Amino acid sequence: MLLRTKPHSLCLALALIALSTLSAHAHVTVLSGLSNSHTVQPGQSITGAITVKNHSTEGVEVVLTQNDYFFDVEEGTRYPEADSLPRSNAGWLQPESGRVLLEPGETRPLNYSITVPEDSDLVGTFWSVIMVEPDTDGRFDPAVDQGELTGPRMGIQTKIRYGIQIVTNIGTTGQSDISFRDRELIRDNGTVLLQVDLQNTGERMTRPVLWAEIYAEDGEKLKRIQGRRLRMYPETSVRHRFNLTELDKGIYHVLVIVDDDGEDVFAARYRIDLSDHKKIPSSQPPAEEQTDNPSD
Repeated sequence: MLLRTKPHSLCLALALIALSTLSAHAHVTVLSGLSNSHTVQPGQSITGAITVKNHSTEGVEVVLTQNDYFFDVEEGTRYPEADSLPRSNAGWLQPESGRVLLEPGETRPLNYSITVPEDSDLVGTFWSVIMVEPDTDGRFDPAVDQGELTGPRMGIQTKIRYGIQIVTNIGTTGQSDISFRDRELIRDNGTVLLQVDLQNTGERMTRPVLWAEIYAEDGEKLKRIQGRRLRMYPETSVRHRFNLTELDKGIYHVLVIVDDDGEDVFAARYRIDLSDHKKIPSSQPPAEEQTDNPSD
């Protein structure tokens, strides 16, 4: 049964590990967070910045590239070509430079501009990512450079890209709309998880508050399990798992409630039969509420 009432960042950090004779010495971090949100109007031009710091003792070049970004519980996370998705704003974005040299210890803003098309039909949220990656290609181990080691050597080079989500909301236009896409009761070696998939079928991004209320068959409220607030762009979906392992044998009713930041409240009620449940001893406490999501 579905109820509806109306009472009112990645790290995308993609670690790319490859076997190589190279050794990475660059240590660059993003200080300004992994998502930048802007409220804009059609025809407006604004600027923004991603603040980075070079923690190493040598200069490091940082490369900026653009991608679209999408996630779905069935298809996983994707980074398609920039400006290829219907709600991409990658074509509105222009990094000030595609390659920047950071001096040792330097902190610097990487500026970008946003030019919103003059289109009165634009509604809701548009987004993409700017990838920030230290360029470690060609950086060899000093011992090798100085001739201290001879013969073939194998090492590990770790490359880290930061994906900064650049979000543009067109004024206050558009509305999010949360739907319960699927649910499943998962049993595995005594662990019981209620898995719930949610999708934002609306036009605007949201970060709803989520929780599950557990009721006995006679209606007595037993407990509340708090979920995580996760970013949900239009048409994206996220997965939550509520751990029911600590419940005794019996029949329960679970009310999953999604509060869309004070705008709407969505809920779904499930009847859960744990008549054959074998409770895990208290000395082995189950994990907290889990999620399979790339963004929060």
